Amino acid sequence: GPGDSVLEWQIQRVECASWLASFGPISGTTTSGGVRTITVVVAPPASMTQGTYTETLRISGYSTNEYVDVTLQLNIT
Repeated sequence: GPGDSVLEWQIQRVECASWLASFGPISGTTTSGGVRTITVVVAPPASMTQGTYTETLRISGYSTNEYVDVTLQLNIT
């Protein structure tokens, strides 16, 4: 959008994986061309076996009905 545009956004879990302890911020605003860092905390239960696990975070903007899915991948070896 224009240089002075502001996007209000939010993030939600799609799959609710047990190993994703937290992430944030879960909502905010970003100006046109801006960047936001999202911190993801992973805490897999001791009972998880070797393998590859996924979770999806859905980022949506309040100004439109569109969203972007971001896939997180945890590899336990």
